[in-house]
Amino acid sequence: MTSGGVYLPCTLLELEQKIDAFMFYVTQTKQKPSPLNPDGIKTLAKMRGMEMGFDYAEKYYLHSYIL
Repeated sequence: MTSGGVYLPCTLLELEQKIDAFMFYVTQTKQKPSPLNPDGIKTLAKMRGMEMGFDYAEKYYLHSYIL
């Protein structure tokens, strides 16, 4: 965890599934250089993966943690 973010590794298949699902929300997509397009999603996943030592990763923000 860094700065309130939780990183979880993901595979290329999982990333492609996320992109496919996102593309159903046509009104939410944007043109480059926004992260709200297939290239932007993949670029962010690569960057987050590099931060954590994986090929790809997702970043989530932790709002509460229950033990």
